[in-house]
Amino acid sequence: TIYRPFLSVWEQNEILAKASENPAFVGEEPPLSALSETVNNPFGGLSTNQSGFVRTPVYLDAARQFFNQADCLIEEEFLQEKVEFNSTGITYKGKNYQGLIYANGVAAQEGPFEFVPFRPNKGEVLNITWDKSPSFIPNRKVYLVPLPEANAYKVGATYSNNFEHNQPTEQGKKELTDHLNNLIVGKWEVTNHLAGVRPAIADRKPVIGMHPEQPFTYIFGGLGAKGISLAPWCAFKLLNNLVNDEILPTEIHVLRFKKRYQLLKASTKSKVLAT
Repeated sequence: TIYRPFLSVWEQNEILAKASENPAFVGEEPPLSALSETVNNPFGGLSTNQSGFVRTPVYLDAARQFFNQADCLIEEEFLQEKVEFNSTGITYKGKNYQGLIYANGVAAQEGPFEFVPFRPNKGEVLNITWDKSPSFIPNRKVYLVPLPEANAYKVGATYSNNFEHNQPTEQGKKELTDHLNNLIVGKWEVTNHLAGVRPAIADRKPVIGMHPEQPFTYIFGGLGAKGISLAPWCAFKLLNNLVNDEILPTEIHVLRFKKRYQLLKASTKSKVLAT
């Protein structure tokens, strides 16, 4: 369960009115004693049912083990210069493949998908220890997701479209700790500070599908901050497109950027002719 304390009476009225339209997702508020010991809650709050989280490192380790056992995983650096595109498929390091899917985040721009308008978004998180262990996930400005270790939590996350590097910053740490101080009560301590870059797209939608002109060449990316929830659905859509020739939804299809591709291609051709 996720519990979100309200910031004001106005927010309380607004959210409760909207919540009444979706009662299946609204849970009972935790006991006042449990709330007063864990969160600052002057205006009450809302519990959300059918919610949860994914331990991504655990999931990735399990996926890696699964594909290794199936003998269909090669773990090495991908080298774009080793790719050869031809009329029958893809050749990489002398081996033939039926297709190539760029699922490498913003780095997809370094290959044939340079026309896709990525807008990278940086996020920072903290790992903390906390002397409380609520039965819910507090979420207001920041969230506190429990980690496997006792009394350990992940706190996140910041959002920044303007950044110079992908490393943690003092500014990000201050933003998170300020929100944390406003949200929870009790003693807590930072144990780690991490940062990463979300491969977001300008229109905030995923981008999947085949290259406008280059056959056997696909992209799967742009999942941004909603990757955990969007990835399974997008993967299912791309799979059915590849195997069953089902049409991809226009909202997430890479062809929505076909005009950008044509303009970039024309610009490149003009530069070549000028040279």
